[in-house]
Amino acid sequence: MSRPHPRDPGTSTAPVRRRARLQHWESVYRENADAELGWTQARPEPSLSLVRRFAAPTDRVLDVGGGSSSLARRLVDEGYDAVTVLDVSATALERGRAAAGASADRIRWRVGDITDQAGVGAFELWHDRALFHFLTQADERRRYVALARRAVRPRGHLILAAFAPDGPERCSGLPVLRYDAGALARELGSAFRLVDERRVTHRTPGGVDQRFVFAVFERVRLTPVARPARRRDAPRSSRSRGAPRAPLPRRRRTDRREPTPRVTAALGETPRARPATRRRPKRP
Repeated sequence: MSRPHPRDPGTSTAPVRRRARLQHWESVYRENADAELGWTQARPEPSLSLVRRFAAPTDRVLDVGGGSSSLARRLVDEGYDAVTVLDVSATALERGRAAAGASADRIRWRVGDITDQAGVGAFELWHDRALFHFLTQADERRRYVALARRAVRPRGHLILAAFAPDGPERCSGLPVLRYDAGALARELGSAFRLVDERRVTHRTPGGVDQRFVFAVFERVRLTPVARPARRRDAPRSSRSRGAPRAPLPRRRRTDRREPTPRVTAALGETPRARPATRRRPKRP
């Protein structure tokens, strides 16, 4: 799990927010039938078409916040054999499993909060319809993005659907953030490249129109920036940080003194006579 940002005071309340989020969504699914939930779709479009376009049946697909959606069931019925649904609400997943019928055993159902996952595995496609816009705290969005970067394989894709700038300001009694494709790209950062976007109007079971933006991103393999190679003939500054210093040449000692007669006598040796100093004749 990514570490909280040390300067973000919101990280200290993250466990409280996660417990409140779990209680809220458990209550929503226990007290309301699918026909009473605004995000319910008879046919999960354009999600289904986008998954077909950007993932092969052999690719691993993760449906984040999928709950009781029929997307996973429709995918396995079309031959996708590695589909995982992740949701914070166990009740929502139980409802989705029951609706999937005989296809339920071919789907992996996982309970968990997306902002509190050390890892979810590796996937070629990550799909999120209407979860990200509920993450109103910056530390939660950072955790989401960090997890997506670890999970989506290079050249894989992330499909992200959120309320558009002219969409609702609240949903299911909670505040939401609204996005266009550019704002979603800024949230995801340089690890994802925007490759497709579209605006969609969703009509709720109650007949209310909601504006969505669907954005598709490709996972980019980031390469470290290589430092330019130093020319062999270029002089290296001796003051540069970390530059090794050339070893100094060893000097031969020429000031070695002969032992004094007293020291030589103490050692039992015969003192050596010093050579006579020749004086230069004076010039006339």
